[in-house]
Amino acid sequence: MPAVVKLRGIHLARALSVACLVLITDCSRPGATRELVIAHPEALAAIPLRLAAESPLAGEKIRLKPFSDHALAVAEFLRGETDLLFTGTTLGAMQAGKGVKLWRTPVWGTASIVLRPGLKSSGQPALPQLTGKKVALPFRGSPNDIQFRRLCETRGVKPVIEYQPHTQAAASLLAGKIDAAILPEPLASKLIAAHGLVRLAELAALEEQALAGEAPSPMVSLFVGPQLAAEKLKRLPELERRLTEIAARIEKDPEAIAKLHAQSFQVGVEVLREGLRYTHFAFPEVAAARKRTTAFLRAAGIAEPGDTFFMP
Repeated sequence: MPAVVKLRGIHLARALSVACLVLITDCSRPGATRELVIAHPEALAAIPLRLAAESPLAGEKIRLKPFSDHALAVAEFLRGETDLLFTGTTLGAMQAGKGVKLWRTPVWGTASIVLRPGLKSSGQPALPQLTGKKVALPFRGSPNDIQFRRLCETRGVKPVIEYQPHTQAAASLLAGKIDAAILPEPLASKLIAAHGLVRLAELAALEEQALAGEAPSPMVSLFVGPQLAAEKLKRLPELERRLTEIAARIEKDPEAIAKLHAQSFQVGVEVLREGLRYTHFAFPEVAAARKRTTAFLRAAGIAEPGDTFFMP
């Protein structure tokens, strides 16, 4: 082989080695990874994130990381394994002392009071009808627990509260072991469609009547950890714009979105369409969102985290 060919081969190999070294070094720098990782529960509330992840964000891929264990997801988030965490507002707020910040709340006031078979609305205001009735909530301190208790205290209503996971509550409801359950979507709409149950009221609607200026309550929020790189923080305004547009799409045409996602939730298109109608996606003005959230955390008995907890 001619010496010049050997020399060119050596130079090419060196050039490739240098290029690989530069690439590896660049990717190892904080913020250089070309993806934004968002952890979220496998719930209807995450549909806007699914839609947002369909295309890159300023050249950065959105990688979704579904979870079923909130505590584990929080631990991974605090270790920096995910960039944003989409979880219950109260759960995220309890991590404020660890440098966690609330970026935006896309889901507000979402849940419905569903009555057991044979139980109908009396036509009177919804909450007073639950006095003395057995009502199931997912767990103590959950957003829906705080939301419902605050409403009952405001109206002087005293139900008998039992704590059951949503699937257990649905079974108890159908068996007549409880009188009502506070349920998310699409479970509430599925029970109503399949078993003819009655939706007594939406909690968001009740809040609008009872808690002027502090309603509806923040349900699920997007949180940012202290380890998020500056380059990724720069992507958040564009992510907000995209999620805001998606929220408007869902409100305008829930059926089109339902057709895309009904199968993944194992429900019919009509059920998911109803579920989307009763799930309130919104990005209110920052000051209004902060006011509602602060009041909600106060009602939850969570120490107010201060202004630094809220991202501008």
